[in-house]
Amino acid sequence: MDTEIDLGCGERSPAAACCGHERSDVTHSGMASAWAARLVRARAFGDLMLTSGVELRRRAAGPATILLPYRAEAVGEARRMVRGKLAEWGLPELVEPAALVVSELVTNAVKTGCLARMTVTVRRLTDRTVRVAVRDGSRTLPVLMVAGEDEEGHRGLALVHHVTGGRWGASVEAYGKIVHADLTVVVP
Repeated sequence: MDTEIDLGCGERSPAAACCGHERSDVTHSGMASAWAARLVRARAFGDLMLTSGVELRRRAAGPATILLPYRAEAVGEARRMVRGKLAEWGLPELVEPAALVVSELVTNAVKTGCLARMTVTVRRLTDRTVRVAVRDGSRTLPVLMVAGEDEEGHRGLALVHHVTGGRWGASVEAYGKIVHADLTVVVP
């Protein structure tokens, strides 16, 4: 899926398709703020980037995106896609950390119970940095929890936080959210 930058004019988008919602509730009022918010989101998630504060240009090294069902099998598909793209970009140092991160983010998305499809994207932000992002249909933001020693769960975001050095985040959209994590090759 290519990144959409819309002005909130009522068009249906893949993000709005989860759980059957339509975008008919969006009006033209507040277009400027909607544009700004979507431009920021596109900068964070899409293949457009803001340069010099004014102009837009396409990023080099195109992203990889896959639509996946909300099932446990989606985790393996997401890992294969991320590993393949990082190998294509010649970033072997990031393959396993990114595979771990995407596994955790997709697992969390699977747990939302949404019925449509999630979007998993890996994008090269710089020569040394990639962003792994998962868009799902739930507006519930993830919470970094400290798991007790006897707990079997609640460790996923702590792993993501550790592996990324705290460089992850989430943003709510009209009909879902995007959770992203940035990984950078460490130069000795």
